[in-house]
Formats: sequence, C-alpha cells, structure tokens
Amino acid sequence: MAEPARDRTALLAEFGSEAAILRPTLNERDLHSAAALLTVQGSPGSRPSLMGWTDGRAVDLPPEVRREIGGAVRLPSTVAGTLEELSGWRRRWEVLAAFEGEADPPLWLKARCAILEQRLDTLPPQSRADVAARLRWVLEAMAAGPNPDEAARLARLRVDLDECTASGLLEVAPEPEEPLPMEPAPGAVQTGHPAEGVSQAADPSPRTGAEKRRAVLDLLQAEDADGAEPLTDREIARRVGCSPQTVGNVRKSLAPAEPSV
Repeated sequence: MAEPARDRTALLAEFGSEAAILRPTLNERDLHSAAALLTVQGSPGSRPSLMGWTDGRAVDLPPEVRREIGGAVRLPSTVAGTLEELSGWRRRWEVLAAFEGEADPPLWLKARCAILEQRLDTLPPQSRADVAARLRWVLEAMAAGPNPDEAARLARLRVDLDECTASGLLEVAPEPEEPLPMEPAPGAVQTGHPAEGVSQAADPSPRTGAEKRRAVLDLLQAEDADGAEPLTDREIARRVGCSPQTVGNVRKSLAPAEPSV
C-alpha cells in the first residue's frame, strides 16, 4: 500500500490538488458525451458496451462508434501527433487510476486509444519525426508482448523506411566544406572583387532529392563512358550537393546483380 500512497503524493505535488486531477478536460467531456449516446447497458452481471464493443482493436468497432469517437475530438494528422495523443491518454488514465482505484479504463477511452493505435499502424510518415514515432510505437508494441499485428507493423515500418529513403526524407545534409580557391581572371587584380566585365554566377536553385540522385547517376555513367578515373563518393557528393551515402546508394544500384545459386 505504500507505493500507491507515494504515487498519489507525487501527483498531488504535480497537479496541486485532487480536484485538479479529477476535473475532466474538455476533450474528456466531448468523448464521454459521444460515447454516452452509443452505450448499451448489458444484462445483469455483464458490462455495458459501445453497441456491442467492449474492448479490442479498432477494426472491430461498429462504424457508428468509430465515426462518433473519432469525430468528437479532431484526430491528429501525423504519426508523431498520434503517438503524442495516445501517450497522453495513457498517462491520463494512470493518473486517474491512482486516485479512483479503477483497473479498467472507460469505454470511450478504450475506443479512442484503439482508433489512435490503428492510425499509428497506417498513417504515412511525413517527416523524420514521423518515422521516429513509428519506430518507437513498433518497439513499444513489441515490448508489451506477442501481438497478432506485430508482423504487419514490422512490414509497414520496412515500407516506410524504403519509401523515405527513396524520397530523400531521411537523407542527411552533407557537412559544409571549405570552398575551393577561385582562379583569378587573366589580368585581374586580386582585390577580392570580380574583374571588370566578369559577372559572378548566381547560386543554383536548391535541388530536390530526385534531382540530386539524377545528377549523381549522370556523373557515374559519364565515368563509365569516358573510361576516366572514378571519382570518390565524397567528391561526387561535393559537386552535386548531397551526402556521400546517397552517392554510395546510387553506385550500388548500378552494380550488376550477383547470380543466384
């Protein structure tokens, strides 16, 4: 009994009072109200349900429950935002359970978390933060124990990583390098200013990841055609403005496939 008492003491210090802890948030009120219209009271000795749903995955939610619980509070549009909300609800229930002593979350909370979990498995990543959130979610789910969705989650994570690598989303910008010294124009005085009649070229517009890979491919193919001495990955990366890893990936794609045994 000492452990729960310490938890409550720490929570009181964090929130200020028990009333502040138990006071429902606006989102809690909206979700509770949406669930109240869908709750079906069970027979004596059985628990209430949301139109027959009492627990489990989002795929088993009745369409009306999914629509109302998913729409009562706007769902996040990113993987990172979805994981943040799910973590927030789990933390909220831990806090409430420490004071109310209930072991089972309310139906509206179970349904909301089930919807969030499904979105974590299906939303396409839009940033590095989304990829990191997906990886964190998969690892947390695996740590929780065997799950029928584990194989699908791992497959989805692999697809995400492949797609993000191909699009350049995970590409790390190359480290800045010292610019090469410029050769002065004939007859020009080295004053730090361009010679008269010689214009300075404008900076090229930024390239997309696809354009960079195309430029790398052109340089590599030109080496093969001319029989020139191959450039290093770092030199090609410097010329194109990408990372040496990108050059290495393109170079590997040109290598002939090893014959299968």
